[in-house]
Amino acid sequence: MEGSRAEKARIAKERIMEAATELFSQKDFEDVSMQEIARAANCTAGNIYHYFSSKEELMLHTMDSLDEKYQKFYHELQTAPEYRELPVSRKLQLFLEEVMYIMSEGKHLTNVYIYVLKRPQSGMMLLSESRFVYRTYQEMIAQMQADGELPAQQDSQVILKQIVTLTRGIMMEWLFHERKEDIRMISSALFDVYFRGLLQKSV
Repeated sequence: MEGSRAEKARIAKERIMEAATELFSQKDFEDVSMQEIARAANCTAGNIYHYFSSKEELMLHTMDSLDEKYQKFYHELQTAPEYRELPVSRKLQLFLEEVMYIMSEGKHLTNVYIYVLKRPQSGMMLLSESRFVYRTYQEMIAQMQADGELPAQQDSQVILKQIVTLTRGIMMEWLFHERKEDIRMISSALFDVYFRGLLQKSV
């Protein structure tokens, strides 16, 4: 019985997140109401609040599928023959480029991104150590220091913030051009400049 309840809850949450993702992709984040999401998910707004305390929390949970894609590519970076012998700095650059591409594929996230940029006071742009992508950035920067690509005394948090700032800037530029530019090309060029500068300073 307990297993059955847990399975029903999982299915209900997935249905709510699918409905929210679809609506966030169609309309600006602030224009989507919990009532609309409830209708699309064939449930009540009360049901949604049973699982998610707010629309913002619900939005954050729609990013779970992104973390799964990030993890899959990170695993490839660590195990695939074509990546295995690369220095960690190059792996981090490739990972960042893939992150940008994956983000660009989620149209609902670009609408949410615009919403968050309008409301920096929301705190939703702050780094979250619970997110796989940020933990991975931190781990790879630490590995660069362990391998001697970066000095051990260099502040890894500064590098982390620089990387995150750069990813946000790339996303803003891409959105400014109405998603018409090749985000892989943009991110590859800018990350290449950044990492060359970072590694040269470390010599």
